[in-house]
Amino acid sequence: MQTIQIPDGHQVVILSNDLLAVLNGLTDWHTINEPTIRQVANYIGISVEKIKKDLKSQHCLLRIAKKGSKGRGNETVFIKSTVELYKNNRI
Repeated sequence: MQTIQIPDGHQVVILSNDLLAVLNGLTDWHTINEPTIRQVANYIGISVEKIKKDLKSQHCLLRIAKKGSKGRGNETVFIKSTVELYKNNRI
């Protein structure tokens, strides 16, 4: 068994491969084809509520590909190319 020295100020976390795949999918923007409102919020670094508020403005550059219905599991999906426009030109 090999022992690895952990530098001061760092910690090691052991994750299963399944959990690692899920976490990478949440953070890896390049692999996302149709981002949900949560993924857009994480990518831009703002809250979901801020995006919802901005969508009410007629000048919002973010475009919806598929509107989510009320209830769990039905999230709004956006056109990915408009996310960059929105990020760079937010109100």
